[in-house]
Parts: sequence; structure tokens; C-alpha cells
Amino acid sequence: CNGDKACFVAYGAEIGTDSCNGVTACDEAYGATIGSGSCTGNDACEDAYAATIGDESCIGEDACFDAYGAIIGDNSCVGYESCENSYGLIVGNGSCQGEKACYEAYGSTVGNDSCIGETACYELYGTVADESCDGYKACPNARAHVGTGSCNHEFACRGGEGSIGSGSCNEYYACSSLEGVIHDLSCNGAAEACTSFDGTVHEHSCNDGYQACKLGNGRVHAYSCNDGDYSCYSFSG
Repeated sequence: CNGDKACFVAYGAEIGTDSCNGVTACDEAYGATIGSGSCTGNDACEDAYAATIGDESCIGEDACFDAYGAIIGDNSCVGYESCENSYGLIVGNGSCQGEKACYEAYGSTVGNDSCIGETACYELYGTVADESCDGYKACPNARAHVGTGSCNHEFACRGGEGSIGSGSCNEYYACSSLEGVIHDLSCNGAAEACTSFDGTVHEHSCNDGYQACKLGNGRVHAYSCNDGDYSCYSFSG
């Protein structure tokens, strides 16, 4: 509790060693449970009512500010405004790292080692499994479920709604503005695979070529649309 009004009015909070360091860090964090080496930076963890925060988490100015009721693991929410205004957010270990990562991710769930990069998972409203959404602006504004090991590239899975399986959409802008369902191990071939897709892509599809399945509308069967650049581009069926 080092800093002007650090831990001010933090009634009932349990604060670990070397935590709540900065101006108003942990101010009004009523009933919060904070681990060791956490909530470092001006306004970090301010107004984080009843939050549970692990070790070495919420590092940076405004990190975890107003994240009331959040459950945050170890080494997570690291960076300026990371996890800010994220009421009820659940975060595993080693996640939400980068400036504005998981910012305003209300009520979302993020697994381990996910949402890494500047504005990764910004305004997320959904579920991200382990080791996913790693990249600059990966998964911002997503309203979807993202499986394990998916959406690991710049701008991957940006916006849109739907469901993304495991090991999918690991290319530049892949699956952005999605309005459908992507099954496992698909949409990995090249940039913009499955961007603005509305329908269902089954396993091992749309994996070979620039803009494969982009703007498609319909159903892609398993092991399909793997024939190079523009495979199944803007198809309907």
C-alpha cells in the first residue's frame, strides 16, 4: 500500500505482500482478495469490489480498475488499462497481457495464456479457451466461443459472432466478422481465410490459400476448399 490513498477505504480487503503500489491503487477495493506483487500502478485495482486477484497480476496504470467481482489468476492483466471495466471477468493464468487487453470484457471467461497483445480481447463478450487470441488486436469485439489454440495472429477473429473450434483461424484477419461456426483445424491457410463467413465450416477445411472461404455463405464439408488462393471465395451453398 505505497502511494497516495493506496488502500484508502479498502474495507475488508485481504492484501498480499508487495501489492497495491501506486496512487489510489486498491482505493475502495472493498472485500477484495489480492495476492502478492499485484495491483501495481496508479488506479490499478481501484473500485475492484469483491474481486479475487492472484499473484503478479493487474500490473500497469488502470489495470483492473473497476473490475468488480472479477476472478483473475496469476500473471494476468498486465499492461495499461488491461482488464479495466471488466465486471465479472474470469481470467486464468498468464492471460490478458498488453495495453487494453481484455478491456471492458464484461462477464467473459478467458483461459490460460490467452488474449496476449495490444487490445487483444478488447470488449470481448464470450469465452476464450487456453492459448488463444495471441496477437495484436486478436479477438477484439468478439461475441463468440473460441476454442483452444485458435485465433493466434494479428486481427484474427476480430468482431462478429459465432463459434470457433480448436486449432482454427490462425492467420492474419482470419475469421474476422464471422457470423457462423468454424470447426476444428480450419481456416488456417493464409490471410483472411473465412473472413465475413456466414455458415458452417467443418474440420480441416479452408486451409490452403489467400481469402479461402471469405464471404462464403452456406456449408463447407470436412476436407474441402483447400485448393489454393480464393478457394470457395464468396460461394453460396
